[in-house]
Amino acid sequence: MPCHGGDYPLTRSVPQPLYYMCIGRKKINFNFYQTSLIPLSLTLAHKSIGEKNEHFNFWHNMCSHWFNLSNRKKTMNKKQVQTHKLINDISQLYTRGLYSDAELLCKRALALEPDNIPIHLLYARSLYNQLKPQESIPLLEQAIKLAPDNEDVRTLLMASYIDSSNLPKMIELSDIFQNQPRNNNELILAYRCYLSACDWDSAAKLENEMLLATSENNPDHEVLPALLLALNGRPNISPELDFQLHREWGKSNPNVPEIRPPKVQGRIRIAYISGDFYRHPVAYFMHQIIPAHNRDEFEVYCFAHLSGREDDLTKQFIEDSDQFFDITNMNNKALHDLMRTHNIHIAIDLSGHTTCSRTAAFALRLAPVQISYLGYPNTTGLEAMDFHITDPFCEDENHGTQYIEKLLTMPKTFLNYGVSWDLKRSENAPCIEKGYITFGSFNNGRKINLEVVEVWSSILSQVKHSRMHLKFPGCDYDLIQKNLYKAFAKFGIESSRITTLSRTSLEEHMLGYNDIDIALDTFPYTGTTTTCEALAMGVPVVTLVGAKHANRVSYSILKNIGFESTIAFSNQEYIEKAVNLAGNPEGLRIIRSSLPILLQHSPVKQIHPFINDLENLYKEACHKKGLDLSEIEQPSDNTLEQQNDPLPTRSAHDNSASSTINMLDGTTDMQEQEVKSISTSLTLSINGGIQIVVPNDLNLMTPYVLTEQQDWFEDEIIFIRKIIKSGMKVVDIGANYGCYSMTFSSLVGDKGHLWAFEPANSTVSFLKESIKINHFKQVTLIKAALSNREGTAELLLQANSELNSISTSGSSNSARESVPLKRLDDCIKSYQWRDIAFVKLDAEGEEIRILEGGQEFFSRFSPLVMFELKHGDQVNEGLIQKFESMDYHSFVLTPGIQILTPFSPDEHQDIYLLNLFCCKEDRAKQLADDGFLILKVDDNCDSPTTRWQQHLANFPYASELIDPWQSQQPEEHPEGWEIYELALNQYASAQASDQPATKLSHLQQSFINMVSLLDIHVSIPRLMTLTRIASELGHRGVAVQVLNQIAQHLEQEKIFIPSEPFLAVSSTAEHLNPDNRLLDWSLATVLASKEKRQAFSSYFTGQSSLPEIERFLSLGFHDEEMIRRKDLIRQRFQPGAILT
Repeated sequence: MPCHGGDYPLTRSVPQPLYYMCIGRKKINFNFYQTSLIPLSLTLAHKSIGEKNEHFNFWHNMCSHWFNLSNRKKTMNKKQVQTHKLINDISQLYTRGLYSDAELLCKRALALEPDNIPIHLLYARSLYNQLKPQESIPLLEQAIKLAPDNEDVRTLLMASYIDSSNLPKMIELSDIFQNQPRNNNELILAYRCYLSACDWDSAAKLENEMLLATSENNPDHEVLPALLLALNGRPNISPELDFQLHREWGKSNPNVPEIRPPKVQGRIRIAYISGDFYRHPVAYFMHQIIPAHNRDEFEVYCFAHLSGREDDLTKQFIEDSDQFFDITNMNNKALHDLMRTHNIHIAIDLSGHTTCSRTAAFALRLAPVQISYLGYPNTTGLEAMDFHITDPFCEDENHGTQYIEKLLTMPKTFLNYGVSWDLKRSENAPCIEKGYITFGSFNNGRKINLEVVEVWSSILSQVKHSRMHLKFPGCDYDLIQKNLYKAFAKFGIESSRITTLSRTSLEEHMLGYNDIDIALDTFPYTGTTTTCEALAMGVPVVTLVGAKHANRVSYSILKNIGFESTIAFSNQEYIEKAVNLAGNPEGLRIIRSSLPILLQHSPVKQIHPFINDLENLYKEACHKKGLDLSEIEQPSDNTLEQQNDPLPTRSAHDNSASSTINMLDGTTDMQEQEVKSISTSLTLSINGGIQIVVPNDLNLMTPYVLTEQQDWFEDEIIFIRKIIKSGMKVVDIGANYGCYSMTFSSLVGDKGHLWAFEPANSTVSFLKESIKINHFKQVTLIKAALSNREGTAELLLQANSELNSISTSGSSNSARESVPLKRLDDCIKSYQWRDIAFVKLDAEGEEIRILEGGQEFFSRFSPLVMFELKHGDQVNEGLIQKFESMDYHSFVLTPGIQILTPFSPDEHQDIYLLNLFCCKEDRAKQLADDGFLILKVDDNCDSPTTRWQQHLANFPYASELIDPWQSQQPEEHPEGWEIYELALNQYASAQASDQPATKLSHLQQSFINMVSLLDIHVSIPRLMTLTRIASELGHRGVAVQVLNQIAQHLEQEKIFIPSEPFLAVSSTAEHLNPDNRLLDWSLATVLASKEKRQAFSSYFTGQSSLPEIERFLSLGFHDEEMIRRKDLIRQRFQPGAILT
């Protein structure tokens, strides 16, 4: 875009993992991240799903790599297991955008296996995405020696050379790419490299081949933006081809349904998303806009991809915005979810196809209204981008830029240059003192091309003794200088007349204009920032107007300041105007003093008229997208009194209303509010006829989840209902609103007892009501927290009480209350504990200290303990190790068969896994005898005893298909049928068996066989079967990914052929009658299953779930929970939502 002056993205786009989830049930301020299960070593070459079966090799690799399957356990040594786990951990960090954390683990992994190419790539990409290309180069150079033909290594190495301006290496590798390209990416990067080095001859030789290959094949959507921005500066690129290539990039992104237009209540929430909220050209044009917005009508959010580049201007943006988020460590789905949580009405992209852009996130529908503005001079290519902001001078309606977006036209200018320079300007034209004319261009070198050099050379030839100053990053490098001199020499200009300037401080950069008489603009990609800089310093700018937006921005600026004598519409006119100006030194002196005045009093600098026009445009966009603005557009009683007053800006608004600046690691408005008792409550029923009293507030997690699912969402509560018996003694540490406590109380009955610990005043009041309404006498409610000492502590209070935690420092701004502390060991005597059978431990980071204060408790008793696997989003390995040191061995629940199996921290666990269990050997043996636990997993599997026909015959969807399936001849079956049938029979046998070990063994072997089939033949029936088996084994992440692919296929292809038997994707689905509409049934059950598995509740996904829920309901199949989800989402996002 104009403001970027040629910043180019390479492979720095934010990762697009294949499924998403909420991290934990109540963690990290409820920001939730899209997370990949797939090691990056398996995704580097991965393209979007296609119809060909080759794609599904990816699934085979993914599943095989992800799970430490029994066959691999026998062959992997300890070091390989450790490396395997590290790679999986690294890939999860990488795909969540936590590059610095990934970097640390990469160092460990590389020490274990220094020749491992995937580790080299992960390490290098983690560095590259932290804007450390120079540090990634040694890793990639070592990797390319090990694997010289690895396309991903070659591509990333070139990107690193380019971004670190390692010109000799760039050219060396570019020549290899040009002569022996492995793919389109290499052609694009070589082309980009030649342009960066001003080697226009080499670029021209490659251009046609590269454009043809790119337009005829599916270009890589991560590399394509590097080409798109470059093409803005290339002559002879037609608007049609330009649009086609942008559209290709747009098609590579998901097509998400539009958000139902809400009624805007309060203020319009606008969000600016950019990687440039620091001293960068885009920031200079946003500098006045953010604080100038009318805070009576607009609430302003900034979402900044800073990548460690924050500076004093960043601090100013933080101060001027209502809320500011650093989104560097958030991927696109996380950004989407964060913005939807804040109910943003208008999302404005300030980057387009430039460095650190988040434009791809807009494909996920960040807001009901989406606008491209300022940062990019072309269409984004995204169907989801609704509008592009421009002005009357920047578009040629007949021959100009073609947009997929609709245009919003500012009445005068789309730019507001918000920088004022208090610098000494030269009063006289430099030529008066020097005796010769100095032309100059400070535009980025990638905006220069051979045609520009030819025109400039013609000017230099006609203006005797004149010189040319060039300044852009790298122009003083020997190789670039050589190419520049060669280009000018081709048109008769000696190198002595060309001066290349080094990078300087910003102040020195501006003072450099004092040496220039006339600025010569580039074309077809003109200046923006450089044009304003030159005018501010009194230097006239000669510009050539073309058809496309990028070729008309300087034209717009000059029209708006009222200085049109340097505007040209042909090469010859451009030359003539520059030559004529050069022949009038006295005129240049007068111009030098008048241009800054013209600029200062032009629409380009006047913020209040500009912001009024911009806000009217935003409202126009809202109306066009169906947003109801009736409330904020109704005139207030004092409208007439305020008409002549300045707009209420951010600073004025802060005097009357509190406003919070949010960083990712900072506090939120919710955290800063004092938590108060809620006057209204709601009584909800969960499984077992138990009543839970909760706050009557849909913005809180527990009331929302219980209303939605009519139970708690964790699989563990189902298991607990099986193992807790009458007469047992149970301790619940961290009872919260009592979903588990009330369940325990019901199960233990009058002969048993529950001791529930909960420290928060407000939560305890609701617990008391629940105990009362359920008529439980077998409960002792203890208002205290447990730790390793007695006394008191500060409890940090959150809006969602599940996040309350004991303060470990005094630095938090959260509301807090003082609570008593107890030691578990002291409670033995206080409550006369004898035999404790079960403990639930959920204490938000206090767990290890609780164990330290419970040494005698855990030694004397032998309970089964359920505890959280993670604190925040990190696995709590210290807690697992602490339990092990106390002889409490960990187990994990297999949800489909409700059996505990040994947990190994060396095996990578599903990202959805929240809880573990642990116990001593005696309790484990007792649970094994009762059929609830397996002490040792047997890799051997008996032959299946039940056939798939017996199992499927029970379900409506299969009843009319079994006969055709059974009558198929051997040659009619797809490849791999024998293995597939075995997997189906193993699943059927697992369901039929009453022996825990047999159930688990059959289920695991069925999954392994399904994974092996992905390398042989893939079909929708087989993927549906894989989804079901993966879900029941607890591999929820795999299931979600496969469901995404099935849904996409069914929606796009509109066909489902049940060519072989298959399992329904869920137990609900298998009992749902297709009613002779198998395609609709398949899509409906997949959508419902995806909705229920991709996150633990629609509380976490919010309005982003509505399109697929409504799509499900439109198919005509009944699901009470899906109806509740739809109603709850709508109700929640109405201000003051109260359940009735």
